[in-house]
Amino acid sequence: MTIRKRAGRDPVLEDSRTATDVHAAPADASARAEARAAFGQLASEWQRETAHLSSPTAISEHHAYQKIIGMGEDAIPWILRDLEETRSQWFWALRSIAGESPVKPEDRGDIEAMTAAWLDWGKRRRYI
Repeated sequence: MTIRKRAGRDPVLEDSRTATDVHAAPADASARAEARAAFGQLASEWQRETAHLSSPTAISEHHAYQKIIGMGEDAIPWILRDLEETRSQWFWALRSIAGESPVKPEDRGDIEAMTAAWLDWGKRRRYI
């Protein structure tokens, strides 16, 4: 396994493991379970405290949302599952963590189209 540093971005692991292996094989199962529980608590807090907001900026600047972004790539499968179930505004977090967006410019603002694009992206990359 090698680590390649991308300009202005986090290092990228390059090895022979599949995407499924990388996304689903934690070094320590208990640490993964703790991280999953922390995600659940943060997501619940974020959803509860921003449910009344209409500003995407205010929603994405919430401290719990920012902590989830800070979890990095490990959070992507959990975010995608929550997106599929709740249709919550996870788009900013996904774009921030993934460093890309599969949403077509003409679909911006269309929650169902954006959700479908991200879920398809997650399936293609074996996050879900």
